[in-house]
Amino acid sequence: MLLNELPEECLLLIFGSINELKDLINCYKVCSKWHFLIAERARKAKYLIGNTWTYGQKDYALNRVYYAPEECINRPYLSKLFVNLKIVDISPPPGNIISFNAPTYPVLKLLRDAKHLKGLIDDPSMDYSDKLAHFPNLEMITINFESMVNFKVNANVKQIYSHKGRMSPFTWLPVVFPNLERLHASISDEAAAQYVGSQLRNLKIIELDLRPHQMSNLVFGFQFLDSCPALESAYIYAQTLSIIIDDYTKNKNLKDLVLSFQSEIDWDQLRMLLSKYPNIKHLAIRYNKTLEDQHVIHIISSLPKLVLLDVRGSYKVTKKAAAFVRNYSERYGRSIKFYFRRDDEKIAIDWPQFSTRLERVSCGLNFMKHCFLKEFLYLPRFLDPMDD
Repeated sequence: MLLNELPEECLLLIFGSINELKDLINCYKVCSKWHFLIAERARKAKYLIGNTWTYGQKDYALNRVYYAPEECINRPYLSKLFVNLKIVDISPPPGNIISFNAPTYPVLKLLRDAKHLKGLIDDPSMDYSDKLAHFPNLEMITINFESMVNFKVNANVKQIYSHKGRMSPFTWLPVVFPNLERLHASISDEAAAQYVGSQLRNLKIIELDLRPHQMSNLVFGFQFLDSCPALESAYIYAQTLSIIIDDYTKNKNLKDLVLSFQSEIDWDQLRMLLSKYPNIKHLAIRYNKTLEDQHVIHIISSLPKLVLLDVRGSYKVTKKAAAFVRNYSERYGRSIKFYFRRDDEKIAIDWPQFSTRLERVSCGLNFMKHCFLKEFLYLPRFLDPMDD
């Protein structure tokens, strides 16, 4: 039997396993029958992802289609094929510069015709201040914070992904994006810079890369967290010797916290920081050079709702701390999972719902599932809330 003689149901199953744009286009051109079936398969695609970067693991699901940087996605029929696109990745290859103002911009027609478009992934280091003018219904964007002063108020935006910038433009966040729910950003200042804006009342997930100009400079990134009263999950990657903490401000909503310090943070500062979040359930303090066994004992004792403690890479923590956690749990009737060996893979077995897949778009606005176990560099661009 020839391939084209298979029942349509079988062909749809075969086409459903094709996730490369070039392969779908080639099949689309074979005959009228395949033309129709490929159109059916393309309607299932919600994410159009570019193969621009070397990292990332392809998820061969119906809702994803991948394309190579050299492929043209300005073909007129693509907007008719991919009618349900929700997130499109147009990140340029390294070294390339693109502009939304260029009349021949390759994907502008595809994006304009995408009636369900909610997210746009591009290079956040570029100045795309006119992005929201072209696509006012976007809810997930990558931006350059330095150009935020030129943005108009947009209540639709829920997620922002940005690369390195200064703290001062953050003042505009609650003004321009009053309904922001997730923020991923890197802060780098030559001098100590405080956040002086109003509260971000709807922010639930924050991921910050804190890098002062010099290691000895103070970092006020944790002070910024105090302006997020609804914050539930935080991932902080810091390269500094000292942090500023206001221990009078508490956040009882924070449940998930990842701290990855690439320098020696004093234990007293870390203790003060943890005291601000008394209801933490999932805590990771990775690669900490000062954390010791007695500190683990204090953490367990002072956080009554803690169920997961991950200190992998903190080389001063030993099996003595593990024994204490085990005995403490038995004595007080608590169930606490503790991981301290750098190569401990048991955490993935104990928590199979937590993903380690490196992907640009993750399905579900779920920090623990899509962020907790990953390195900061490989956090998703967007977490699709899947609410429509």
